[in-house]
Amino acid sequence: MSNGVAGSVLAVMFSVMALFYGYRLVTVRERGEQVAEALRIVMCAAMVAMLGPWNAGVPTTLGIAVFTAAALFFVYRALFTTPRAGRHEHPRVDAVKMLAMVWMYVAMSPVATRPVTASADSSMTGMGGMDGMGGMSGMNMPGMGTASDSVPVPVWSATFSILVAVTVFGLGVWWHVRPAVRDRLSTAAGDRMLLLDDAVAALMTTGMAAAFLLLL
Repeated sequence: MSNGVAGSVLAVMFSVMALFYGYRLVTVRERGEQVAEALRIVMCAAMVAMLGPWNAGVPTTLGIAVFTAAALFFVYRALFTTPRAGRHEHPRVDAVKMLAMVWMYVAMSPVATRPVTASADSSMTGMGGMDGMGGMSGMNMPGMGTASDSVPVPVWSATFSILVAVTVFGLGVWWHVRPAVRDRLSTAAGDRMLLLDDAVAALMTTGMAAAFLLLL
């Protein structure tokens, strides 16, 4: 993923959000909420890794497994638990965000990003028997990347990523921005924490949507 200015800004945003959820982790008492905050921290850390150079060593299968389990956890909370008073917790939205993370790892896998690499490599290998072309498969031309670097993201993958980005952003606006705007004039300490909860959650959905666009 891009590590330019936009990627750096998003990485800083997710780092700050991880600190906020870390604060929530040590201040909440209910075990389910603690697990939820821990999973949000993991998601922020994964986003920072994706936006920087640290994601190369993380297997996509690991990310898919972790965030599939996280999505199932939030589905369970949405179906069988009642959010504690004083929190704007929306486990259904969290479940969608975790599924969006699953897709982000799928979208970075070879299946979704490099569908023609194998055929391109085999065609190059087949040229090895031609006179003067035997060493071409291992040749690294200055100023040129590998064959896979020049292959664009497939249309179906890019389209689905855009759809996921719009969905995540829309959920953030509906479930977090609206309550934040509604409660913006409140001065009570508890209400200010509600406002901060919604603001950070809205920022997360916005950051995720932007990250999906950078992934294209």
